[in-house]
Amino acid sequence: MFKNLILEFVMRAIYFVMGSIFYCSLATGSPYIGLYKTYQDASSNNPDISASRSELNVSQEEIPQAMAGLLPSLSAEGSFSNTATDGLQNDQSLKRDGTDYKLTLNQPIFRADRWFRYFGAKKRVDQALLKLSAEEQDFIMKSAETYITVLVSRDELTAISNETEALNKQLIQVRQRYIIGIATQAELYQAQAIVDATNANKIASSRKLQDATEDLYTFTHVHYDNVHSISERFPIKEPFPDSVERWIDGALQNNLKLQASLQDVSAARDQLDEYKSQHLPSVDMVAQIAHGDNDSFGYTNQYASTQYRDHIEQRSLSIQLTIPIFSGGATQSKVREGVGRLSISEDNLASLKWQIVSSTRNFYRAITTETLQLEVLRQSILSNRAAVKATQVGYDIGTGSLVDLLNAQRQLYQAIRNYSSTRYNYILDTLHLKQVVGTLSTDDLRSVDQYIDNL
Repeated sequence: MFKNLILEFVMRAIYFVMGSIFYCSLATGSPYIGLYKTYQDASSNNPDISASRSELNVSQEEIPQAMAGLLPSLSAEGSFSNTATDGLQNDQSLKRDGTDYKLTLNQPIFRADRWFRYFGAKKRVDQALLKLSAEEQDFIMKSAETYITVLVSRDELTAISNETEALNKQLIQVRQRYIIGIATQAELYQAQAIVDATNANKIASSRKLQDATEDLYTFTHVHYDNVHSISERFPIKEPFPDSVERWIDGALQNNLKLQASLQDVSAARDQLDEYKSQHLPSVDMVAQIAHGDNDSFGYTNQYASTQYRDHIEQRSLSIQLTIPIFSGGATQSKVREGVGRLSISEDNLASLKWQIVSSTRNFYRAITTETLQLEVLRQSILSNRAAVKATQVGYDIGTGSLVDLLNAQRQLYQAIRNYSSTRYNYILDTLHLKQVVGTLSTDDLRSVDQYIDNL
């Protein structure tokens, strides 16, 4: 008996210390928190979103770079020369300085590979935009999951704490009955064993809550005074429209990751066409103006004669046709590379489609199931409470056993925990379904926040 009292004292001390630690972890920071505030605080400190936006900025530079290959280019060249000629008649030696320069304007007329490169660049930018939007949806979902995980852990700890309190009261009653000889030693040990098991569960649940709270801090970099619960007023209803096939159609049309994958396939196809078109001829218009002396243009130089000119200007306009014949096998290798990349993109797209269809079915089925479960679990709580009262009366008058009473109490609190976790799963699955069909936004977090207590 003395050993049991010491054990109970130690357990209470553990709860006090762990509770103090948990309270201190929430002692400073924001006065309240909801799902949208979690998103706001986290987004201002999250490097992943910042990296995705930087990646988009980098991708956007591909368009002007590709466009540059279709626009005119202007180049300038110049040189200065000093020429000395020996061995002329009468051992003469002549020297002269020469300066020449030229401006060249090149306008591509037919460059199929550059056009395909431009088309591919635009699609890669569209893909980057869709990927960023998809990652922002992932971030919205993670905000909700991180917040709700704290609520689930806290509700579980609350239920186990209430269960522990009820079982401890029952243990005290059994001890009193044992002292006056009404209860047996076996009943006392049974009650103590159940209380010990519940105490162990409480310690584990307390640790789980601390971990969830730490994850919330890691995600937002903010300590909160309180994490408010979602009210029972939150509406529980089946998905609308009530056809899973319509949800699947919406997902295949609007899922952001799927749209990004489609752009990836299209960009890979343009890249393959770019490589193939390097076999084609190219046509450029070249305009040039040059200034120099006889040497610059290859004219005959007769020193000491009037044919030498050091100020000659030449203008030209030409159409250049270039036909690639052999490039060392580079073009063929690029084509094989493009075929491989296109195949990879198409396989990824096909796999993603199957995943999206499966996820849509799973989340739709989960919501419809949880809607029915919550109705049953509400009734289960009422039934278990009635069972506890009836079993308590039976035990008090001697017609029921202690084990039946303790089991009835445990079933009651298990039903409470099941109801809480199912309700939060319903909320998350509703958000998941919106995400998979591409409609999830911060407005959905605000909609949930309307049912946050004390906000």
